[in-house]
Amino acid sequence: MINSIGKIIESIKGDLSYTELANRIYEKTGYKIHHTTLQKYATGKREPSKKALKILAAYTEKPLSWFLEEAMGTKPDCSAVEGSEFMYEYGDVVKEAKAKNIPPSSLKLFIKAVEEARKRPN
Repeated sequence: MINSIGKIIESIKGDLSYTELANRIYEKTGYKIHHTTLQKYATGKREPSKKALKILAAYTEKPLSWFLEEAMGTKPDCSAVEGSEFMYEYGDVVKEAKAKNIPPSSLKLFIKAVEEARKRPN
């Protein structure tokens, strides 16, 4: 993942210095990623946190899922355009359900119950 992240950061950086990139990220998103931290991500000396990936995704105006899929070397799913950053949060829920031995059929029943509750008038 780190090598691909490095390539992504280098492509985002272009001809900018890491300091200039850090400043632009802050100006656009309101979040700071120190220029040396960006350089460590790019060189593979440090792996970005989920928060850092979200900041970089916001800076590039790409959904987080695109950013992660590019970093993992998989092709982004074109059917999931807007809001696809939530797919990874759903994945965490599935992992948690699996770890707690909650079968998929129970998750389907839960989804059905939520759908039915949404249909009922308040």
